[in-house]
Amino acid sequence: SVDLARQIEAAGATWLTIHGRTPKQRSSHPVNFDAIAKILPCVQIPVFGNGNCFNASDVQAWKDVGVNGMLQHVRRVSACNNDQLGLTRQE
Repeated sequence: SVDLARQIEAAGATWLTIHGRTPKQRSSHPVNFDAIAKILPCVQIPVFGNGNCFNASDVQAWKDVGVNGMLQHVRRVSACNNDQLGLTRQE
């Protein structure tokens, strides 16, 4: 939520990762890009996305929502990685 993101930023976080689903939903539901888009303009720190990244069109969806980059499990990096977002992958 926007309030939680603001609280995290106010507590001193220098960046934030948003998964875009509730713990109950896990991977059974798509990422809620609309909810993420509402958070982005409300914080000044970089926001990274996580989840639903399996191919280039998924990468484009994350780019379209406006995140600063992606955090992705290493097994999926070959299919979807920060290079596709125009960022450098870091180990």
